Amino acid sequence: MLCVRGLGCLVGAIPGTYAGERSTVPKTNQAHMTTTQIDVHALAAELATLIADHQPPAALLDAEAAADLLNVPASWVLAEARAGRLPSLKLGRYVRFRRDDLQAWIDRRATT
Repeated sequence: MLCVRGLGCLVGAIPGTYAGERSTVPKTNQAHMTTTQIDVHALAAELATLIADHQPPAALLDAEAAADLLNVPASWVLAEARAGRLPSLKLGRYVRFRRDDLQAWIDRRATT
């Protein structure tokens, strides 16, 4: 059973119930169950911190966007990816590129 100040108690540990279901156990039986009090404000503050720190994954580029980044034709990008000379991801019949991988590829080529 999970009791949240201001929201009441939720059942999750009682056989035949699921998380989110309101308790229907008589009060006499509820006294024997273990309860956990949660400070909603502290939980909300911690969740807000985690959300603020989360960085969404970088979007994948298609051949046109990768070509714009490299300042070359999209056909060249696809040919190089097909030949394995340009870092790419194959998603079924689609070829996609990570911006960071392309930038690292550019940096490696610039030093040689």
